[in-house]
This record gives sequence, C-alpha cells and structure tokens, in this order.
Amino acid sequence: MNILKNSWVTLAISLILVPVYVIAFEYLRSLGDNDYSFKWYTCIINSIFYIIAWNLIAIKIKKKK
Repeated sequence: MNILKNSWVTLAISLILVPVYVIAFEYLRSLGDNDYSFKWYTCIINSIFYIIAWNLIAIKIKKKK
C-alpha cells in the first residue's frame, strides 16, 4: 500500500516535515551569512508555499496513477 495515496497522510507529513526543514535551512543560512538574520516570518511564508507545492505535486502524481 502506497502511503502517499491518502491525501490526508500527505498533508500531515507535509505539515510536520516542511516547517522543520524550513526552520533548519533558515537557521543554518543565518549562521553562515553575517548579513542575513534569522526571521520567523520568512520561515512561516516559506513553509506555506512549500506545503502548497508539496500537496499539489502529490495530487498530480495521484491523478496520473
């Protein structure tokens, strides 16, 4: 059974993994670049866009099968 066939499971996975990834990426970016500072609103905006993209891709894959 493919776990990504269920759209609710895909949404739950994306709601957990995407913010963790975005916060880690932004934090590491702020450590490496002295001119860049860590901002929470950037993490929130990026997380929203990544979650939407993740779920649109999952829907498109689901429709192809």
